[in-house]
Amino acid sequence: MEEHYEMRKNDKVTVGRFFSFKTLLQDDNRIDMSRSYGAERLSEKFLSAGYSCKLMSGMGMSGRLSTIDFDIPKSYSNNVLVFFSLFANEIPTSNNFVVGIEFDGQPALIEWVDLIECNKWLNQKSASFPIPTGAKKARIFLELPPVYRASNSAYIDNVGIYFDEPYVDKPKQYAIFSDTDGAITAHNIENGEEEWTFETDNGFLTAKPVVVDDVVYFGDGNTTCCLYALYTNSGIVKWKYEMEGSIDATPEVFDSKVYISTSKGFLYAIDKETGKKIERYDILHLQPGKDMKIYSNVLSDNIIYLTSDKGFYAFDIATKVVISSFDLDYPVKGVPAILNYVAYYGDVKGSVYAMDIINNQCRWRKTFNMPIHSSPLISGNYLIVGCDNGSLYVLDLKDGEVQSECSIEGHPVRSYTLASNQLFVTFNNIDADIYAFDIRYDMPSSMLEEDMTNYTNIDIKTIDGTNPFRFTWKYNITNGVERDPMIIGNRVCFAASDGFCYCLDKDDGSVIWKDIVTTPNFTSPVLVPLNKHLCVSRRYDQYCYLMSHNSFAYFLDGWWIGNQEFTLTEQLNYGVRGLMLDIYKEKINGVDQIVMYHGTKWSSYSWLFLDDAMKEIGIWLKNNPTEVVTIQFENRVFDPKLVQKAFDDGGVSDMIFYADRVNTGESGYSWEPVLKKGWPSIGWMVENDKRLVVFAEKKGDGLPYVWDYTVETKYGEDSLKGNYDERDESDSIPLSKNRSLYTVNNFPTIWYLNILKLRTYKSINGFNTLIARCNTCKFNPRFFEDEKLGWEHHLPNFLAVDFVTRGADGGPLRAVEEINKYWEEKIKKQEEYYV
Repeated sequence: MEEHYEMRKNDKVTVGRFFSFKTLLQDDNRIDMSRSYGAERLSEKFLSAGYSCKLMSGMGMSGRLSTIDFDIPKSYSNNVLVFFSLFANEIPTSNNFVVGIEFDGQPALIEWVDLIECNKWLNQKSASFPIPTGAKKARIFLELPPVYRASNSAYIDNVGIYFDEPYVDKPKQYAIFSDTDGAITAHNIENGEEEWTFETDNGFLTAKPVVVDDVVYFGDGNTTCCLYALYTNSGIVKWKYEMEGSIDATPEVFDSKVYISTSKGFLYAIDKETGKKIERYDILHLQPGKDMKIYSNVLSDNIIYLTSDKGFYAFDIATKVVISSFDLDYPVKGVPAILNYVAYYGDVKGSVYAMDIINNQCRWRKTFNMPIHSSPLISGNYLIVGCDNGSLYVLDLKDGEVQSECSIEGHPVRSYTLASNQLFVTFNNIDADIYAFDIRYDMPSSMLEEDMTNYTNIDIKTIDGTNPFRFTWKYNITNGVERDPMIIGNRVCFAASDGFCYCLDKDDGSVIWKDIVTTPNFTSPVLVPLNKHLCVSRRYDQYCYLMSHNSFAYFLDGWWIGNQEFTLTEQLNYGVRGLMLDIYKEKINGVDQIVMYHGTKWSSYSWLFLDDAMKEIGIWLKNNPTEVVTIQFENRVFDPKLVQKAFDDGGVSDMIFYADRVNTGESGYSWEPVLKKGWPSIGWMVENDKRLVVFAEKKGDGLPYVWDYTVETKYGEDSLKGNYDERDESDSIPLSKNRSLYTVNNFPTIWYLNILKLRTYKSINGFNTLIARCNTCKFNPRFFEDEKLGWEHHLPNFLAVDFVTRGADGGPLRAVEEINKYWEEKIKKQEEYYV
C-alpha cells in the first residue's frame, strides 16, 4: 500500500510517500523472493506479536530479505527511511543487523543496526539513507549476518519504507521588539530573522507591547500619540486610535476592550475590534496643559492598577471609580506586583510599598537609599525588587523586612525576570552583565560563596545564613539592559542598550542569535503565541480543548508505537491543551519509578519518567501564565504517594486543580468540589494559579476519578465510523448537571506501527471530518433523557486525536476553534434567555 503523508522532525516538516507491507512479507508482491535467501514463512504467532517473516543465517552464510526496485518520485528525493521490528535468537558475530539500499543497481549503501539491545526482545528499528542526485530506482534489503555456529534466526515484522522530500519550515513563532525611535520588529524566535518591521507615526516606544488573538497592541508618542493594533503575522495595521499626550504603559486587553492610559491623566477603553473609543476616565485630574506620565495600567480581577508621575491609583472597571490612591510628589515608574488585592511597587525616592487597595491603606513601607525604577516580582512568600544602588533585595511579603541582598556597587538593577526557579538579572553600566541565578530559599550561603568564587565583585548579604541566589552563568552586555527579559522555553530574549536584540540559551547563557538595530532598544519583548487566549469570564467547562492521544509517544524520539510528532512542549506551543498520559510503576535500579508507555514495556527503547514530564509541563505553564492545561491519566500505578512525589519533583503540585476537593489559590480564595459547586471560570483558575487539571481513569492513585466528571465516546475504529456511543466506563455512570465535561475521541486502534496508518490522517483529522464527528455526537439519545441536566445538544469539551498537526483544511486546531465559536453562540443564547 502506498500513500502520501507528512512527517515532522525537530523544527522541520517533511512531506513524503510511504509503502507498508503485508503481515506475511513473502505474500507481498513488493518482496523479491528471487533475490532473497534464508527467508522462511512463519506459520504461527511469535511472542504474541502476530505473523512474521523468519530469516536464517549460519556459519559464513547470511539471511536476506529483498524488495523489488522502487521508482523514486522526483518530488520525494531527499531521504529513504526504512522501518522494521526485529527479534534475534542470537546476536550475530558482528553484533549488528544490516540494512542496505541499492540505487540504480550501483553498489549498496549499508547501515549497521546495533542488536545488543534487541537480544531476546522485539524492538522497532529504523535506518536512513540520503538519495543520490538523479537516482531513479531503489532496492532495499534486510540481512542477518553470519554467526560462528551452526545457525541463527531472526523474525522480521512491521516493515515500511518512506521516501521524503526536502524539509520545509514548521509554523513560525515571533518575538516582537520595539525601540525608542518608533520601530517595532517581529523576529523569528528560532533564528532571529526579521519577519516584518513597522514604523510608528510619533516615535518614542517606551512600553512593552501585548499580544492577544494574533494582534499586537502598543502605543507611542510624546505630545501626541496613537494606540495601534497590528496583525502579528504581517505587521499590517488593523486600526489605530489617536490621542493627546504620550503612551508609556502596556495596553490591557479584557473581553472586547483595550485599556490604555496617557500622560494627560486619562484611562481609555477602546473597542478591540474597531479601534473606536468606548469610554474615557479621568484618573489623575490634571490641570489643562499639564502632563504626567502613567507607566502601567495592570488589570487584575476587574481592577486596573496604575503607577504614574503622581503616585499610585487603583480603578474599578465595574463601578468606574478610583477605589484606592496614594499620591506622591515623585514618580512610581515600575509595574506593580499584585497579590490578594495588595499592590507592591517602588518609587524613585527609594521606597517600596505594600498597598492594600480594599482598605486603601499602606500595609508597610521599606526605604532604601537610591531610586527604584524596576518592577517588583513575587516569588513564594517573598518580594524581589531591584534598586539603583546596585542591589537586588529579597523582602518578606508580610512586613517588608530584608531577607537577603545581592549587589554590584555602581551597577543599577532595573531589569530582571523570574521563570520557574531561575532569576535573570541585569546589572546596568558600561561593563554590565546579565546574570542567571537558581532561586532556592533554603540554600546555605556557603553554597553560593562556592559558586561565586570567580565573581568576587558580587556582594551577598543574608539575615539567617540562607541565601536564595545560586549563580549559574553570566553574559556581558555593553551599556546594560533597561527592561525585563522575556523567557520562552529554553530561551532568554531581551533588547539591550548596545543596539542589539539578544536570544540566549537559558541553561548556559550561550548566544542563540542576536540582531543589530539602528536605535538602542529600551522595551521588553513580547511573544506571539501559536494559540489564542481564553475569555477569562467563561467557565472551564464552556470551552473545547485540543487533546492529544498518547501525548508522550513522540515516535521520532524512540516510540515505535507512536501517536504524536511533537514533544510535550511543542504540542502545547502548537495549541494542545489536553494531554493523555499512560503511567505505570516500574522498579528501576531497585527504586519504584513512574514511567510512561503504551500497552507494552517495549513500546519504546527509552521511557519517559512522569516527574520529567511534569517538569516540562510546569515550565511551560509558568512561561504561559494565562493558560490552562488538562491531563487525563490512564493509570496503572496504584500508589498515591508515588504519584504525589512525581508532582512534587516536577514542581507542579501547587498549580493542580483537583475537581474532587476544595482548592485554595494564591489569592486565598477557595473553590468547593466541582460536583457541589460546578467548574470555576478561567479567570479564577488563572488568578489563583490553579491551571493544571488532572483526572485518572482508575481509582487508587489519589486523583479525581474522570468518569465522575466526564462523558467520553468510544475510541478506535468505532470512533471513525460516526459511532456516538460512550465507552463502557463512561456509560455506566448516570449523567448529572456537574458531570459536565464531554470528550469526543477520534483515533483508530493502532498496535505496532502507527506509521503504517499515517497515510490516512489527512482525512481522519480533516476539518470537515472532525466537525461532522462532533455534530453527530451531539445527538447521543442519552443526552435527551432529562433536559433539566442541560446535556441536550452538548458540545465537546475535548477533541482527542493522534498526530495533532495533521489533517486537511486546517485539521484539529481549526476544528477546535470552530467548536469554540459554537460554544460562544450557545453561551450567548443562554445569557439572552435568562435576561
